Amino acid sequence: MAKEKTIELAQARRWADKIAAELAPFCEKIEVAGSIRRRRPEVHDIDLVILTDKQATVNARLSRNAVEAKACGPRHTMVRLANGVLVDAYFAGYHQQDFFRDDPCSPNWGSVLLCRTGPKEYNVRLAQRARARGMRWVLGAGIYSDGRLVASDTEQDIYRVLALPHARPEDRV
Repeated sequence: MAKEKTIELAQARRWADKIAAELAPFCEKIEVAGSIRRRRPEVHDIDLVILTDKQATVNARLSRNAVEAKACGPRHTMVRLANGVLVDAYFAGYHQQDFFRDDPCSPNWGSVLLCRTGPKEYNVRLAQRARARGMRWVLGAGIYSDGRLVASDTEQDIYRVLALPHARPEDRV
């Protein structure tokens, strides 16, 4: 497998901000995640977390500047740009807690943003913390206790139910 292109943080941030700005009109929320959000000196890709009801439009915008579509599904789209950079778009959504309600009631924004900011080892420790407290972190959905969703909307909600102080992205190692 070929090694991914390494990009200096400042350049990656400029590209990520430009892509996010182009997609923003079609999004309820959009945020740069991953190693850019953690302010790592070098990054390998651009991670975006997106909440939208216009996913087809967002995917079309991402694809029009891509030379390769590596994944395109309901929760994740990955494209390679002409400059070799990978862009990973992770889609947050709404979870129905009651089959008899028609309105969206629980966005998983915080869970997706926390998970996709990472890093992996940090996420593993959070999942272990949840288990130690009798809960379960379903990465794309949120924290569950006794089969009931108890935190997913914000990162702060997840830290709160895990009885942890909020950690800034750059401190997550």
